[in-house]
Amino acid sequence: MTYFFSTSGGKTENVENSFVGSAPKPWLKSQDDPYDGISPKHRWRFRFSPGALGAKLGAPGRYRKIRVIQRGQSPRIVRARVYGSRGTRVLTGPQIRARLGLFDTWAYFSTVSSSQVKKARGARAARWVFPELAGTFDPAPKGRRLLVERRERGRWARVARLHTSAKGRYRTTLSTAGVYRVRAGSVAGPAVRVH
Repeated sequence: MTYFFSTSGGKTENVENSFVGSAPKPWLKSQDDPYDGISPKHRWRFRFSPGALGAKLGAPGRYRKIRVIQRGQSPRIVRARVYGSRGTRVLTGPQIRARLGLFDTWAYFSTVSSSQVKKARGARAARWVFPELAGTFDPAPKGRRLLVERRERGRWARVARLHTSAKGRYRTTLSTAGVYRVRAGSVAGPAVRVH
């Protein structure tokens, strides 16, 4: 049997990891593909809200996170655990691909949250307080480094760098109101209007 594909992502996968239930075949082993970079789907990205991700993946209760528990040689997802407020469930890479409409099972998941820190109100609250942005970047980015960007004239401009905790939590003080986001590499968080 011969399998065809339009895009390898740079490496093929063992048949038993791509087609659940298939027996290993010595001629269908993972191989590097150095010529795949010209494919328009060599790199791709999808965005989902937590609610949409939970519904598509069948999270038990309210969606919390997804953790890959086994990768193949390429390293495509073989199995992952979906966490919800009422338990967990394990899905195969092909199930995740089908449910999310992904181009492949070679995928990584990042969850980024951002919100303005609420300040104390009342007579004792400081009259002039700089706004703060806080949230999580899960998993924590490489080197735990994030960029803070502000929307200026239709473009994102870098305004600060910061470090997250080991668990990806961050908090930073901003110099002025505006629309902000955090970014690590090609993964950017949601835009947040800060007052």
